[in-house]
Amino acid sequence: MQKEPQDKFLRIVTWILFVLCMMVLVRYILFKGGVDNFKMYLSHYDSRATVKTGLRRANFTPFASLKYFYSVRKRYSYVAKNILGNIMGFIPLGVLFPVLFVSLQRVWKTVALVFLISLLFETIQLMTNLGVFDVDDLLLNTVGGAIGYLFYTGSKRLMYMNEASSS
Repeated sequence: MQKEPQDKFLRIVTWILFVLCMMVLVRYILFKGGVDNFKMYLSHYDSRATVKTGLRRANFTPFASLKYFYSVRKRYSYVAKNILGNIMGFIPLGVLFPVLFVSLQRVWKTVALVFLISLLFETIQLMTNLGVFDVDDLLLNTVGGAIGYLFYTGSKRLMYMNEASSS
């Protein structure tokens, strides 16, 4: 069964969107400070000290950061950006994974992969000190992936309804 050119084009566009999404996540999760900050980071890198600092700064207690954010409402814009950014940044993965991979069309598989990718980002932050490991970010990112999956299933249902009504 040969795929139509339109299907191939959509698949290529979806892969491009996935790569762009990952690039945006890498930029905003690992390289928040930009290129100059990263150059300075590399010039002072010491693996043992970096990991120790990362462990000292890490939050391994679920909801601790979220409780803190709630208690300091005066910086609402930062709180909103942090919480919404973590959720919204991973919504595209929840949509793109089941589109790109038939084996990920079950909610638990897609959410598990989003969780693992988020864990990878958080672990890189822990090991490199290019951010702070935060279990709450892990939770929020995973929620974002689950919301994305809901968008995926909702759009699939709408397409099915449109096909059924046109025939």
